[in-house]
Amino acid sequence: MIKAARKYGARLDVRNPTEELKELMPIWYHAGDGEGRSTANTEASRCLRERHNVQSVLDALGIAGRLRNQLSTHRARPTCPCAACTSDRDRLDCTNPHRCAEAAAKLIHKLQPLWRPEPNRHTDGLSLTKRRKERNLRAAASNDRVIFNPTISDHSPLANVFRVFGPRTDLAHRMPSRRTHQRFSVAGTDTEVYTDGSCENNGTLSATAGSGVWFGPDNARNIAARTPDNVAQSNQAAEVYAVLLAARGVPPYHALHLVTD
Repeated sequence: MIKAARKYGARLDVRNPTEELKELMPIWYHAGDGEGRSTANTEASRCLRERHNVQSVLDALGIAGRLRNQLSTHRARPTCPCAACTSDRDRLDCTNPHRCAEAAAKLIHKLQPLWRPEPNRHTDGLSLTKRRKERNLRAAASNDRVIFNPTISDHSPLANVFRVFGPRTDLAHRMPSRRTHQRFSVAGTDTEVYTDGSCENNGTLSATAGSGVWFGPDNARNIAARTPDNVAQSNQAAEVYAVLLAARGVPPYHALHLVTD
């Protein structure tokens, strides 16, 4: 199975994991492990796996939580009298629950910033709200305008973020470009644009694609352009490129309405 995964380029392809996705990741040999010596085979790590049954990041967070809980009576010693450590000694036969809690905290701290749990972190700033998503469903059913969801967040389950046949990337360690909170809003106008793309000899080596954007009669922003040579020539690529050209012709604070087939 490992040989097949390497042969076909199976990899984790994540740009902005949600907190839920981070917590579902296996903590052992994590794809987002930072540099430095592995601690997976220390005595404390073996105890975490064999006695505490720690498998995921969420499991490790649960064990490490006693270290930062200000209301806890936890003490930094093997005989700590707090409820969590007492339970670990009695139920799991763990000889040093504090050491295991510290080991779990180190595993989490060793993760790259992209993968380190941050419950209060600002999201990508692009995802539609639940209410807007519901509004989109109603709009689609009535053939009305649908708001594009530009989210870059990767959601659970884990199976959704694996890819094959693609090039190897370092996305597991790269921080995404998240949208920051805006301190003020600028009044904009609605702009409706018609876009289309076409391709001659589609699906062949001699394929040539072009894109068209129409803002209105005699509008200086109307454009017809060849799809860039460094992009695979296809009808789909031409349509996507047309959307890009349209977006470039509209101020970022204007509501852009795309009409396409």
